[in-house]
Amino acid sequence: MPLHSLDSLHLITPAAWDALLPEPQPFLRHAFLSALEDSGSLAADSGWRPAHRVLYDAHGQALAALPAYIK
Repeated sequence: MPLHSLDSLHLITPAAWDALLPEPQPFLRHAFLSALEDSGSLAADSGWRPAHRVLYDAHGQALAALPAYIK
């Protein structure tokens, strides 16, 4: 199963990302994290670079995800 690193949360659909959350987690939802990226709060200019990890199965279905940022 390939593990991918995404340099933007926009590379995965909100539905696919949010479906991986075990329960409502407002600070892990796609809308919240992508808003931080879109606003520039988490971008190269701020000293943070998105490096989200997503594990896909052989059919391209997301099985697990980890929001991650590199300083």
